[in-house]
Amino acid sequence: MWQRAYQQRTETVKIVRTRKGFYRFAWIFCKIIFKLLFRLKIEGEKYVPPCGAVILASNHISLLDPPVIGTATTRELNYLAKAELFDQPILRWIITGLNALPIKREGVDKDALKKMVKLLRKGQPLLLFPEGTRSKGEKLGRGRSGVGMLALKTETSVVPVHISGSRRLLRTLLGWDRIWVRFGRPIRPGDFSLSTDLRQDYQLVAQQVMSEIERLGKEKAQRKGSFWTSRRRC
Repeated sequence: MWQRAYQQRTETVKIVRTRKGFYRFAWIFCKIIFKLLFRLKIEGEKYVPPCGAVILASNHISLLDPPVIGTATTRELNYLAKAELFDQPILRWIITGLNALPIKREGVDKDALKKMVKLLRKGQPLLLFPEGTRSKGEKLGRGRSGVGMLALKTETSVVPVHISGSRRLLRTLLGWDRIWVRFGRPIRPGDFSLSTDLRQDYQLVAQQVMSEIERLGKEKAQRKGSFWTSRRRC
């Protein structure tokens, strides 16, 4: 019996190592492509903590947003993907290797929320798109309360992210535009303006996060230096 348990544990370790190797390979490959073809520009990466739980909350304009933001930081991110994508075996293998979690788009997916809470409490980074779907125009959509619930329930800081240039790829390829990823100053749980109604607080946090994302979209200043001065061993 102990031999079977040992074998299962060994197989699990092999799978984890394979997945990590696949993520690293995809990260390097995408980094090269985005830098060379789309002239990827990254600002404010110093605001992403080197280790520990963090929520990266970004606007959403293209299917490329998750890999672009993933290559903009050295942290190995977890993110959400619609459950239908996991129905295709090959695609499921790929996106699972990229740390994607399935989420049902209709209603509240409690299982997905539980998984996200568990990841954050384990000190893992999570990429979220508070709008819940891709925006069609330049104007940001309304942020959903899920990001507020996760931030307050797990007492996790939120780093606002703004991405641009990933929607019109032809313009970018022709050199008329470039892909920009801007990270903003982290919003800690104590920074949020809260009320006495928990559900209302979740939405208030979402609104504050969306306001910061919108502000980043209008900001052009370059950011240099390290924000996280006290780095602990990861």
